[in-house]
Amino acid sequence: MITRLRGFTLIELMIVVAIIAILAAIAVPQYQNYAKRARISEGLVLADAAKLAVSESLQANGKYPSGNIEAGYTTGISTYVSQIAIAPAGTGVVTITYRNIGSDIDGRSITLSPTSRVSNQVYQWTCGVGASGVPKAYVPANCRN
Repeated sequence: MITRLRGFTLIELMIVVAIIAILAAIAVPQYQNYAKRARISEGLVLADAAKLAVSESLQANGKYPSGNIEAGYTTGISTYVSQIAIAPAGTGVVTITYRNIGSDIDGRSITLSPTSRVSNQVYQWTCGVGASGVPKAYVPANCRN
């Protein structure tokens, strides 16, 4: 007895293709958002060195540094971070400016402000985006204030 192999019908194949297209339509934008959030997080990691420089300068001199040079910090730039600056002078605020992420983020920034200071030591940093900063949808949860 010979059995005849049967394949899929055209309708079954079209249903599978439609399901894959729907999944791709949902997954691709979510992946792009995920990639933007990861690139923004990279800037926050690079800023850890600037935060340390501010803290060390405060401990050594009893005041916040006036900028990157006084803090002894050479700016950490990468493919997605155009600048990390300690400014304005005497505030200890670290500003991260982004590039090459997307037109809705390029040129925007996140600020890290020292908010708790006891005995010339910084105990807490507050993350902020401001009105012209990175859209809140892309920043980590602790920066969405």
